[in-house]
Amino acid sequence: MEIATVGRLERVEGLEVGHRAPSRRRNGARSGAADRVNGGGRTRTPRVEQVLRATGAALEEVTADERIARRLRLVPTSFQIVVGRRRTVDCRLDRDPIEIDVDRPDFEAQVRLYLTTRQLHEFWLGSFSPALGILGGEARYQGPVRHLLRILPILATGRDRYLESLGR
Repeated sequence: MEIATVGRLERVEGLEVGHRAPSRRRNGARSGAADRVNGGGRTRTPRVEQVLRATGAALEEVTADERIARRLRLVPTSFQIVVGRRRTVDCRLDRDPIEIDVDRPDFEAQVRLYLTTRQLHEFWLGSFSPALGILGGEARYQGPVRHLLRILPILATGRDRYLESLGR
């Protein structure tokens, strides 16, 4: 079997037309990893409104814990997760109490992370890493993203609240 690279695509000699080789995403997860986390059945990505609302609820619950909030305030920044063209989840860690908003039009963030609805949903399921997405060119950012990447594991502890908000 011979592999030839053409641009960004690889052509494998000897592979019949209509058959696909097993694929891996750039962040190392196999396709459908989010579905396996969900319990095996193939599910659809929730609508952007549902994902944003559930993300806001999860972040509010995480930041309501005073021990966690104290740790988050050690990184005095504001960040915005931009989903699609204009939908956002906004967070100010430099305030006491920490402020979380969804779709706040006048928000000026120090760090912006641009994700798709599916990427944000898969982040909460544990099958997408924004850091690896940035390295692989799947996610974009503006500003000192290292501040946000430092606290994402702490924020990810809101996974149960996220799933509860989606009704799963």
